[in-house]
Amino acid sequence: EMAGLSESRLGLLFTLNGLFVVLLQFPITRLLSRLSYTTQIGAGAVLYFIGYGMVGFMASFWGLAGAIVIVTLGEVTMSPPGLTLTSRLAPEGRTGRYMGIRGFFETVGWSLGPMYGGFFLDSLGHKPIAAWMAISSLALVAAAGYFLFGRYLPKRFNEGT
Repeated sequence: EMAGLSESRLGLLFTLNGLFVVLLQFPITRLLSRLSYTTQIGAGAVLYFIGYGMVGFMASFWGLAGAIVIVTLGEVTMSPPGLTLTSRLAPEGRTGRYMGIRGFFETVGWSLGPMYGGFFLDSLGHKPIAAWMAISSLALVAAAGYFLFGRYLPKRFNEGT
């Protein structure tokens, strides 16, 4: 049992994430295609902040399922424009290198995320709202960074075709 959920319920939450990625990826990408890439990525980061921040408030399976849906919306909002922007910023002949560097830093985040989250859950576990807001705060910092970056990035890199 983890976070008051059985293994089967926890597995159902992960399944919900995967199912919504498959169902929503194309419609969300199409819906947001008129926005700049940095705006899409920043909006996705805000959704991550909201979804992970909600976890501290939730005490039921359905509340956590709602948080997972919001996190998944953040995922499908951020991922395609993030990859597109990376490829557009790469000089000719260097796309693979840029994608590799992007992948490296994404993996660093996956690797350090549990340590960062574990630190706050250990330190603030008796205050779940504070712990999860601290955990989700990095997404808000990232959103601000992307919105700011978008103000300075030339339009030829940042706008859809």
